[in-house]
Amino acid sequence: MSSFEKQFRLNLSDLYHLLGEHAPAYLSLSFTQGSGEPVMGGTKHKGTD
Repeated sequence: MSSFEKQFRLNLSDLYHLLGEHAPAYLSLSFTQGSGEPVMGGTKHKGTD
């Protein structure tokens, strides 16, 4: 889990707390898992020449 994702989840949990609600348990689970080599070097779209 990236540091950005951890901070985002912490902020979201804090928001639930401010609203007087319990944060959902799934906030502690990672939604994505990367593996292997990126097909295009980590870019979403191929560059154009």
